[in-house]
Amino acid sequence: MIMNAFPTALSTEWLKFRNASLPRLATIGIVMVPSLVSPLSALSQGDSSALSASNWIDYLDLSAGTVATGGVFGFGLVIVWLFGREFVDGTITGLFGLPVPLEKLALAKMALFILWACVTTLMLAAALVGVGAFLDFGPLDGESWVALARFVTVSVLTAMLTIPFSLVATLSRDYLAPIGAILGVVILTSVLADAGLGGWLPYAAPGLWAATSGFVDPFTICIQLLNVVIVSAVFVGFSTYAWKRLET
Repeated sequence: MIMNAFPTALSTEWLKFRNASLPRLATIGIVMVPSLVSPLSALSQGDSSALSASNWIDYLDLSAGTVATGGVFGFGLVIVWLFGREFVDGTITGLFGLPVPLEKLALAKMALFILWACVTTLMLAAALVGVGAFLDFGPLDGESWVALARFVTVSVLTAMLTIPFSLVATLSRDYLAPIGAILGVVILTSVLADAGLGGWLPYAAPGLWAATSGFVDPFTICIQLLNVVIVSAVFVGFSTYAWKRLET
């Protein structure tokens, strides 16, 4: 029973996930908005937009910067929904009667979220390549593929940075508190980054890496991005433990 607990939990969460509207809308939004924001920005901002970039590297890195900011909201809504819906919909009580430990359900939610974020990121990358081909940037060369890999990494790391909000949703048992926390973190990160902390802030590190087009000290950026992974892993543990300790 213990060995089958996680696969059972993952299957249960997948059934709920695939039949829900919010993940579908979030997927469409995350893929479509960055794909369209470059042409729209070009009409109003000229040379500062991703559309005016003269090559794949500038285009992909500017797009990565957009995802590093906006993705916190897009990915964040899904992680908040995954962990908050049980409380808001009143289904949390029924979960106590399942032969699956609650911590396994929490881990299944995390695994499903990361898998969805990776698939959505690849869909977005494909869409951006399509837009870039339309903008006639030419064929992808070696440095362009590196920029594309950097974009994918930034997007996945951004998704991972929303994992702490699963704990807020669990403790508050609603949607408002974690959404407020997302807004607060974005604003605070912007203020502290301007104050000089920069990439040492986990929520600023992916975007700043993209903004420098990778031209930073490799050791420094590895440590800064590792901080993102550590923060995410720590909060996976916190959220899982919080679900293990849940009481009706």
